Amino acid sequence: MWTLVFRKIINNKWMMLCLLFGFIVVVAMVSAVPMYSDAILQRMLDKDLETYQASHAVYTGLYTVEGTYNAFSREDNSKERAYYMHKEKVEDELIPQLNVKIDAGIHILTAANMQAKPDMPDGDDGSVRGKSSSLVSIVDLADHVTITAGRLYEPGLSDEGYYEAIVTQDAYDELALNLNSVYQVASATNPDDYVLIQVVGVFTIDDGTSPFWYISGGISTYSTSFLIDYDTCQEILFQDFETIYLSGTQWRYAIDYTSLEISDLDTLVPTLQQHETEYNRMTGFTGYRVPMLETLVDYNQRAVELKTTLWVILVPILMMLCMYIFMVSQIIVKNEENEISVMRSRGA
Repeated sequence: MWTLVFRKIINNKWMMLCLLFGFIVVVAMVSAVPMYSDAILQRMLDKDLETYQASHAVYTGLYTVEGTYNAFSREDNSKERAYYMHKEKVEDELIPQLNVKIDAGIHILTAANMQAKPDMPDGDDGSVRGKSSSLVSIVDLADHVTITAGRLYEPGLSDEGYYEAIVTQDAYDELALNLNSVYQVASATNPDDYVLIQVVGVFTIDDGTSPFWYISGGISTYSTSFLIDYDTCQEILFQDFETIYLSGTQWRYAIDYTSLEISDLDTLVPTLQQHETEYNRMTGFTGYRVPMLETLVDYNQRAVELKTTLWVILVPILMMLCMYIFMVSQIIVKNEENEISVMRSRGA
């Protein structure tokens, strides 16, 4: 049987080569379309995300969520409970669901609407007015700053009863501060309940291209802020003072959008949309923003259109190739009609 097959192939070698060529072209085209379309779609995705960042002047991979706590009561510790519930929700549950590469993540605590004025041991006759400021703490801040004057803060309460803080150069000028001076920082609604802050250093950012800073809002965001140790800030906001309390918190993450593959979008887009639903459902979450989400949703629609266009172009070519294979096969069969008839007459 195999001898007969090989003899037929040799007798029709040119036709067989034409038939083989047709099969190779069909298989190559059908195999190449997914690779070609994936390459186009990946390029389109990268360009869309880069264009968004350039046109909107915001990091495309930013993932930020905000919480505010003014509506929660201080007396029954509901502020503290809400904060830790939010922290667990964001850090332990929702962020791991993204399943993509994250370049950096920061967590910011803020006590806003504060007034800062020099501490006057001899008494204050009321002539010294406080300046609007805020107490801020950022996780791992010490690893991402360069001290230009003074030194870095120490955690906890000093032996003299002060909490140490560092400030930006803008805050140093705006609030008319002096290095190593002590200031009373109190809620604007209750100046008698204040925390003593000693300014021990002035800082600038360590690297302007660091993900830590381009997702933090930039150094200019803290132009009226006293920045203190993270654990110390929690003690101040939740334990030590009655009217100095957590007013807001932010979680900011830098998703590495340059490493996103089109295969990631099938899970990433629904996950980001589900997160929006989760944040809207929980009390206290007031802001959720992922700049690239709108671009990704639009991209999915364009990807479907592009794939459809590619197949519209490809199908007629495949049909012509199939006709070519059919015609060559028919010619081969026609050339063997006499021998086929003889073999049939002999019972084959």
